[in-house]
Amino acid sequence: MSAFLIVVIAVVLLVAVATLLLVVGSGRSRRLEDERNRSDEMRREAEFHNVRAQRAQAEAEERMARARREEAAAQEEALRAEEHEREASERFRRAEELDPDKGSDQPRRSRFGRAEDQEAEPEPTPDDPAEQAPGSRDDS
Repeated sequence: MSAFLIVVIAVVLLVAVATLLLVVGSGRSRRLEDERNRSDEMRREAEFHNVRAQRAQAEAEERMARARREEAAAQEEALRAEEHEREASERFRRAEELDPDKGSDQPRRSRFGRAEDQEAEPEPTPDDPAEQAPGSRDDS
């Protein structure tokens, strides 16, 4: 073999090795770039979910605070209602004490307008056989 042929083979081998190294290097850098892009995308998604979770947490805390305020308002309302009821009962009691007819033969009236010694009687229904007159039974 001639020296020229050996030099040509050596140059071709060097060019092939250099090309191979460039291809492998560019493939590796492309793969690294792809991995960087994927990790950036995952970070953006994680940030998006984190913001959504924080918003949901803030909304839940706001609803809980609103519920606590409403509960406090309801308790205040209940206390006011109880106070009004006590005041009304006290006024009824004082009215009874001041009533000049209290000792008379007239029945005392409850706060609902009924005489206290009266009991509400149920009204008879026409379907009730016990309430029908003995000769007026309808046997049809």
